[in-house]
Amino acid sequence: GKTIKQFDGHKEEVNVVQVDWEGMRALSGASDASAKLWNLSAEGGKCVRTLDAGSTVYSLAVDWSKMKAYAGLRSGVVRCWDLETGTKLQDLNGGVTAAQTSHSTVSAAAIDCLGNRAVSGLEDGHLVYWHFGKVQEGSASSSSDNVAEKPTPKTKVLLAHYCAIRAIAATWKPEGSQALCGSDDGSLSLWRVDSQECLARFA
Repeated sequence: GKTIKQFDGHKEEVNVVQVDWEGMRALSGASDASAKLWNLSAEGGKCVRTLDAGSTVYSLAVDWSKMKAYAGLRSGVVRCWDLETGTKLQDLNGGVTAAQTSHSTVSAAAIDCLGNRAVSGLEDGHLVYWHFGKVQEGSASSSSDNVAEKPTPKTKVLLAHYCAIRAIAATWKPEGSQALCGSDDGSLSLWRVDSQECLARFA
């Protein structure tokens, strides 16, 4: 095959990429502790903005409509940026807090930037389901007076494997969200994270 464009900019390996094909833009995360926003339609590929992560980036979630990005970092933090300005909006520590309670560290993460929640995998094999925003009740067409906010749900921790979790893929739903975990033990496990139910194991 023929290389159409090459995008140079990261100083170390790129670990994750999120693409907005309609808008022809992408966000990449790398081991050089940065994320980069790219214009895919520019001649030769153009880096629009570099975001300081402060740690290796191993997962990304992007709300392209609001130009907000969330990065899962090797430090365990989930960092949120405004992609329009490059401003760091907040650091979210739900996974780190749970890891410290278990005397472990975060080794993987999957993030739902629309539902304000995440699943973090730990070095000791635990899986952590946590929220970083309030949950609204009521339909989208309801007036603001009729929309109530529930308190942030409690963090849920389950033992998924006896070895470190290295990769997580999640499907997000109002109820019944699922996470598929890959572990150092060479197996996969599928979980319904809200009920902490193991749906299947693949070894």
